Amino acid sequence: MFNSISKIVAISVLIGANFITPAIADNGTEEVLLGVNLTEKYLELHVASNGCTSENDFSIDVNTGITGAEPLHLTVLRIKPDECKAEVPDGVTIKFSREKYKLNGYYAMTLVNKIGTTSQGR
Repeated sequence: MFNSISKIVAISVLIGANFITPAIADNGTEEVLLGVNLTEKYLELHVASNGCTSENDFSIDVNTGITGAEPLHLTVLRIKPDECKAEVPDGVTIKFSREKYKLNGYYAMTLVNKIGTTSQGR
C-alpha cells in the first residue's frame, strides 16, 4: 500500500514539474522585473533595456493549473535579448493588454518572476 502511494506522489510531482517547466525552457528566459503595475486595461512591466526592448521581446505564460481555479500564475519570459548598446539605467515600462491574455475582469494572480535589478535580458 505504501509503495503504491509513493509511486502516485512521485508521478504527480513529475507531471506537475512537466506542466510548468517546458513553458519556461521552450519559450524564453524568466525575466527579473524591475517592477509591475496592474491597471484596468494593462499589465505594465518595468524591465531592463539596452535601448531596443519592446513588447515583442516577451511572452507571458498564464498558467491556470489543472483546475483553472485562482490564483492564476503569470510568468514573464524574455524571448529575445536586447542586444543594443544604449544606456538605459532605469529600464523601460512596457504595456501588455489584459484582454490579449484573457485577464479581463477581476482575478487573483501570482507573479512567478522575481523583482530586482539583475535581469539577464540586457
